[in-house]
Amino acid sequence: MSIGRPKNSPFYHYDFRIRGHRFRGSTGEAAERQARAFERAEKERRHAEIRAGIAQAGSPTIAGVFVRYWETEGHKKRWAYGIQKHMEGMLAFFDKDRLFGDIGNADVASMLEAYEATTERRNRGGKTTRPGKPTPSTANRRLAVLRRIYNKARIEWELQVKTINWRAHARKEPKERVRHIAVEQAKTLLDRLPNRIMIMAAWSLATGCRLNETETLTWARVNYETCQAEVLTKGGGTRFVTLGPDAFAVLALCDKNRGKVFDATNRRKLWEAAVKAAGLEDFRWHDLRHSFAVWVGNAGADIAVVQQLLGHSKIETTLRYRKVITGEKVKAVQNLPTLIEGTVVPMKRDVAAT
Repeated sequence: MSIGRPKNSPFYHYDFRIRGHRFRGSTGEAAERQARAFERAEKERRHAEIRAGIAQAGSPTIAGVFVRYWETEGHKKRWAYGIQKHMEGMLAFFDKDRLFGDIGNADVASMLEAYEATTERRNRGGKTTRPGKPTPSTANRRLAVLRRIYNKARIEWELQVKTINWRAHARKEPKERVRHIAVEQAKTLLDRLPNRIMIMAAWSLATGCRLNETETLTWARVNYETCQAEVLTKGGGTRFVTLGPDAFAVLALCDKNRGKVFDATNRRKLWEAAVKAAGLEDFRWHDLRHSFAVWVGNAGADIAVVQQLLGHSKIETTLRYRKVITGEKVKAVQNLPTLIEGTVVPMKRDVAAT
């Protein structure tokens, strides 16, 4: 028969010839009956194309290309979960049986417009959050997934594709905000939080963990011997967080009889009330992570160390903190030669507290 399941693949693949043309690819089906039905439909479609004089041996379907990319490369990526979700969204828009080589600029534009018009419910660590529209950055991530697949198909698989002007489709993203607070402000905020939310916030300040990484942390992933905790990242993978004295002090306050380390019940409501009571404006939970990065940088850590502590895959993401990390700059100007007699140096404080 002309279908079979390759090694290490959950899906059946088809492989047949019509008038000298070979057609092969994934059915996208894990059940044999559905796979055979897909193969029959694929044969009928290819026969019709050949009769119409438009079939090409190197033009698989959109679904076939997506599955091939996932099986050969996509599932190995660090943010494989995000790639999978974006591919599912694009397959819901495109006709999966359409030839991949038929995708043009108009199709890419329509796909992004349709995506931006949707209201999605986002899932974080098993919890469904309130719906929200995709941001320009998430639209660009979807575009990036399609571009990777396109380049793989065009360059490595030598498929015939149309020319896509990727730059014209990219969305303009707002400049990344880096909102951080001083140590005394952080203490004031922690004082206004109920105990179980306070220790969560203190954990983020001591480790730089994102909200999702904090909420989903379990005791099984905390290693006291290596001074590390393995947290679930936003892309569906994991990373190791280095634990210092403050982080261990936080863990000592937590209930070890629970599966998860922290109790985040009603966190949003309690957090917003505490931020208001502390007199902080435009301050979000993620800004605790920003504050950690700035404090570490002002304590003298190299930018590459800050990158590792935050778990950034690219140094460019971490470099945005250089604008607000002032420790080395303050020390540099304090060491300038004194030209004015009677100069008073007002700073005897720890720059890491800024």
